[in-house]
Amino acid sequence: GDTAIASYTLLISTSSKDGVKVASHNESRVIVKIDGNWKVVHVHKSPAYSAPHIG
Repeated sequence: GDTAIASYTLLISTSSKDGVKVASHNESRVIVKIDGNWKVVHVHKSPAYSAPHIG
């Protein structure tokens, strides 16, 4: 096929002297093969649940 859909939850963690904080959001991408090359043609992001603080 010439179309792909990727859907995932992105987790970003940062650490500091206060501990580790994790942020997250859900993301979907539509990818289409155009002239032999894969191109992202649509991106949707939405908030995910509030990740717990690990400390």
